[in-house]
Order: sequence, then C-alpha cells, then structure tokens
Amino acid sequence: MTDPRGLFVELDEGDVAEAEEVAPGVTVEFNAERQPLAVDIADVHQMDVDVLTRALTSLQLPEAEVLTVVEALKRAQATR
Repeated sequence: MTDPRGLFVELDEGDVAEAEEVAPGVTVEFNAERQPLAVDIADVHQMDVDVLTRALTSLQLPEAEVLTVVEALKRAQATR
C-alpha cells in the first residue's frame, strides 16, 4: 500500500542500483551509472520546497529534473 502522505516522482526507467537519503525524508534512487531514476518524498506536508531544491541541486541534477520534482511537490501540497 502506498503512503498517502508520500510522493514518488519517476525521472527515468531502469534498474535501481543504489538509493541515497539526500535530505531528511528525501530518497533518490540511482542506476549503476549513478543517474537518478526517481525521487521519493516521505511526507509532502513536512517537506520544504527550498530544502528539497537545495538537496537535489547539490547532486548536480539537471535543472529540468529538479523543476519536475519541485513542481510535483507543489501540486501535491496544494491538493492534499
């Protein structure tokens, strides 16, 4: 069962080789080449947009991927 407080944003398809918590409540899944596949946010209402943005930017993710995740978080916060 999916946690209704959480948010999972798939960025790419592939096999997950590693998962890393990059900020409290934010886990990024990577493939073997360390390319991000997904971002898992444990609780959308506890997540600060600025904290999420800094965490994803520190991984040197492409700006488009950071924006995809941030916009998904904002939508989830507005609708839940």
